[in-house]
Amino acid sequence: MANFGDLYSFNAANGIVIPQTSDVKSDVEQAFKDIFGGDFSTDPNTINGRLIEAVTMFFVDVCGVGAQNANGMNITQAVGLFLDSLGAMFGINREQEETDNAYRRRILSSQSRGSGFAQSMMQVIGNVGHGSNRVSGVVVLDNGNEDPDVLPKDRFGQPLPNSISVAPHSVFISVMGGEDAEIAEAIRATKSAGCGYSTSPEFGTATVETIVDGDTGTSFTAKFYRPTQRYVSMSVLVNGSAYTGEDISLDTQNAIKTLMGDNRMNATVSKADIISAVAALGKNIVAKSVSIFVSDSDPTLETSTEVEDLVVMPYKYISPDDTTINVTVE
Repeated sequence: MANFGDLYSFNAANGIVIPQTSDVKSDVEQAFKDIFGGDFSTDPNTINGRLIEAVTMFFVDVCGVGAQNANGMNITQAVGLFLDSLGAMFGINREQEETDNAYRRRILSSQSRGSGFAQSMMQVIGNVGHGSNRVSGVVVLDNGNEDPDVLPKDRFGQPLPNSISVAPHSVFISVMGGEDAEIAEAIRATKSAGCGYSTSPEFGTATVETIVDGDTGTSFTAKFYRPTQRYVSMSVLVNGSAYTGEDISLDTQNAIKTLMGDNRMNATVSKADIISAVAALGKNIVAKSVSIFVSDSDPTLETSTEVEDLVVMPYKYISPDDTTINVTVE
């Protein structure tokens, strides 16, 4: 008999994963042949073939719901009400209009943060400017220890590839948008006197801004980075057999771009995050597979590299508006 025990698999990065529809169909075809004999016709133009298609889609739909429910108990994959319940367990409530991914990141951050110093700096710098001159993104990595620390780390506490070695009692600061002088003033207002800066040519050229107190004549020098763009494209295969919307490609693209907008800097967007974001639309779209391509220098992505996860370092940013998302519907 065909083995339907392989309909689910699990890995730490993606949670519960269901197989490709074509693989399920092969198992269904084999099951019919095991029952009725090897000469059983599986031609899709026959009644037998249409029955196989119907049984296949039944298994795919049931597995999709099962996988979504199972992943709802995993903080890294949970969406909607599942995520609200998990957040409540940590005493953290969702803010008004807060997206799943922003809420998830806040929950995880609250469990791993040792000090509010970096968060305070980010909040003050993030409020700099207004309109088109407003700060649109900020990252502060703080090392208050006696030894260097490699930051940021992944959700398992391990340094990410190309992470930053932050010197003892120092901060690394990266800011999108805003005026240099206003950012420097915000840093002056929040950075402690004994805290230094971590800079390195490998992260680009640091912006150095010196401001002078008009009353005392004392000067303060701020050092921070302006992130450069990481260019992204994606290919997504979705199952739309139960789709309830009007344009499945557009809905899929918008869900992913919203997710990316919540993770423009200092973030890792896994394929599971993308699949969950699409599922969270509530329009019965099942994202079956995702391919991610990136380049740090080529906007056309002709020389891009395929990656397992979309990693955005603190000295990089992604632009949802510049991302091409190709959707294939099966």
